[in-house]
Amino acid sequence: MVKDKDRERLSDALAANVILLKIAESVRRRGITQADYTQLASLKHRVTSLQIETTAKLAEIAPDGVAKMGRNKRLEMLESLYTKERLEYWLAVQVQADLARTRCDLLTLLWEHHSHLRLLRPSTRTSPTRSGRGSFARRPKSPMRSAPCQTRRRRPGSIPCA
Repeated sequence: MVKDKDRERLSDALAANVILLKIAESVRRRGITQADYTQLASLKHRVTSLQIETTAKLAEIAPDGVAKMGRNKRLEMLESLYTKERLEYWLAVQVQADLARTRCDLLTLLWEHHSHLRLLRPSTRTSPTRSGRGSFARRPKSPMRSAPCQTRRRRPGSIPCA
């Protein structure tokens, strides 16, 4: 039963990383979409809970006062953790969970950045260059713009016009 749960926990972490890599590859190819974020959001809870679980387990099995122990005592303690508490397994799951959490956070930040930029863009159907040209063409000319360069007042230290 313990082995089954261990296998399930490790396979969840590995599967999350595989799915996150596929999302990242598709984002590189075509940019991030709502479908990518939906898939990412469905993974977030499991990835976060795996990371919390492994961090708690490693904190539970780590003895207090490790820094004060001598080298021989620390070695004995690590060997007993390795055999009794399956330290290798928990470290492997911790690495996979941390990797998945990092990937998840990075893709979330990319989505938030993309969403923020989308909100800032005008919702017109014309291209930005066309709408920009039109606004410049419609803008009234100011008297300062029509004045020749020599008649403008110069600030001290400014470079004179040619």
